[in-house]
Amino acid sequence: MEALRRFTAILGADLSERTRSLRFWIILGLVCAATWLSFPGPDAGYMTVSFGGGMRGAYSSAWIGMVLAMFFGVMLSLFGFYLVRGTVVRDFETRVWQLLVATPMTRAGFLLAKWTSHMVVFAAIMAAGLVVGLVAQYVRAEDRAVDLVELVKPTLLLALPGLGMTAMFAVLFDVVPWLRRTGGNVLYFFVWIFLISMSVANMERGAANPLAQPGISDPNGTAVLMRDARRVLPAQVTASE
Repeated sequence: MEALRRFTAILGADLSERTRSLRFWIILGLVCAATWLSFPGPDAGYMTVSFGGGMRGAYSSAWIGMVLAMFFGVMLSLFGFYLVRGTVVRDFETRVWQLLVATPMTRAGFLLAKWTSHMVVFAAIMAAGLVVGLVAQYVRAEDRAVDLVELVKPTLLLALPGLGMTAMFAVLFDVVPWLRRTGGNVLYFFVWIFLISMSVANMERGAANPLAQPGISDPNGTAVLMRDARRVLPAQVTASE
């Protein structure tokens, strides 16, 4: 129980610090605005996600959840890194670490608390985006039947694992001395580009062969989603006709 109390204390302190940060509210506002723009009306002249030459699904809970999972997995994995990183460095610079090492708390427990606080921040931002998505579903009125399971499931299965990797990188870059400053910020951008390019390569391979399995580098789940969509969508379109 004592270890759990120390864990929750670190978690609570980090969250309190983050919610007082202007960066947090800017990212939250941008995510909410981008979520709303991801579901334009029929007269908007653009679509954010489409399949098979300009087809998209009705704005149901399942479609809202799928689009947002793709958005979170790609964009939040970039901007979220710069939002959450720096908490370990702050503890080093303010000498809070010296107090922590005087307690029975292990280094692994400390780093786990930091990683968890990153994930809670991501979860809060995604929850706000999903709420905006529900509002868009109601306003667009293409399918007002709310299914919370189908809304949340894509985020949990596709976006969350990739964001767990982002949180891991944020902790790792704070721990390694030469990655704590500008060098780490620049390096992560190239890491993100590399991971996205691997997902794109997997999607292109899936376009050539819809039954092909995605490669091992698909942290945001985009290639998996596109593979399944290409395999299932033609049959559904034929059935609807």
